[in-house]
Amino acid sequence: MFKKITNLNNWIILILLPAGIIIFLSVLLVRPLLIIRFGEIMTYRIGHSLRPLEIYLANKQLEKNTKFFKKKIDIFFFSSIHCNQFLKIICKRSILTAPFQLTYFPFKILKWLSTFSKFFEKNIINMRIYDFDRNNALDKTRQVLSFTKSEIEKGDKLLEKFNINKNDKIVCFATRDNNYLNKYLTYPNQANPEYNLRNSDVETYKFAAEELVKLGYKVIRSGKYPEKKISFSNLNIIDYAASAHSSDFLDIYLPYRCDFAFGDTSGWSTIAMAFRKHFAFVNWHTFATLDYSSKKNIFIFKKFYSKDKEKILSLNDIKKENLYDARSHDLERKNIRLIDNTPEEIKDLVIEVEKIYNGELVLSEKDLQLQEKFRNYVTNEFSDLIKICYPNQAPDSNTENLISCGTNFLKNIKFS
Repeated sequence: MFKKITNLNNWIILILLPAGIIIFLSVLLVRPLLIIRFGEIMTYRIGHSLRPLEIYLANKQLEKNTKFFKKKIDIFFFSSIHCNQFLKIICKRSILTAPFQLTYFPFKILKWLSTFSKFFEKNIINMRIYDFDRNNALDKTRQVLSFTKSEIEKGDKLLEKFNINKNDKIVCFATRDNNYLNKYLTYPNQANPEYNLRNSDVETYKFAAEELVKLGYKVIRSGKYPEKKISFSNLNIIDYAASAHSSDFLDIYLPYRCDFAFGDTSGWSTIAMAFRKHFAFVNWHTFATLDYSSKKNIFIFKKFYSKDKEKILSLNDIKKENLYDARSHDLERKNIRLIDNTPEEIKDLVIEVEKIYNGELVLSEKDLQLQEKFRNYVTNEFSDLIKICYPNQAPDSNTENLISCGTNFLKNIKFS
């Protein structure tokens, strides 16, 4: 769960152990009157930080609106390693936090005891269950995590270095590669080929970026420590991720400031989703991790090409071949090659989301019926499979399926 704890932290935890024991006993003592829960904000990975916290806070809003709200206090601590230092600042405004070294013992002992008895589960907040927005809470509530007025002024001032003023329309995009993961890996055993399936070539985003510029937007390539610079940057297409002016603050401010966003399944996408941005997801490859909890998420997918059958597999083929949660070894064993989305497909989806964002998209009755067919297929054929693969993060009976697929892309999908 944690990155390797430094020797200094070990000593501090040891010194604070008596206090930790007192906290643990106090939690049990007051439980009949008050439930005290502990949770970790996983700041060692950007994808497991802001969005799960925003979903947790959104669910708290919904919970407080119910008649039977139970009295409890939630105490959080941050992981010992931080992929972004500004995360702590923005998170602390909305939650009660305590030092990592002080809460380490009571959290660990409660979590250990919960493996033997469900009695102790009530004192633990498993933030991984908030990776998925089961209750469609983000669409039902207002944004909680936000920037102060002075931080907004600071952010706009910093963006002037990129020739962006506060009145400019901004669209951000990011793509996933191996460089960030290799540099800031939490666990060495995570460096495996499975993660490569989520990568995509940043150059294939050129057509979408250029089309947005024609529509009056400034397009910013976001992210951290990319493998390569983009070849198509100019005055209106800014390669912020590869610039000398990138910072932890702007890494969070840009997805907050942008009008909408697009990209693949990089961890950066979760920041934009936390801030309730419309997101055009391209190059999605595993149906087991589909997030269909928000109307603002639109998807197109990598294609599964069977070398043996010499064809692109249908949705039924993907299900029959157990490729809904495809791993590298599955693809190799079944002689399947993943095909990334083309620049034209990416552009089509991004422009569609731009129209949705501006309230200008009008779908024909035939297109609406096709979307409903796709939505029903995902619900009926893949939902149970998701529960098998990711039981703690899967949709349940409270989850409304709001997924949409890119209109033009969907016309070429074969169901069987």
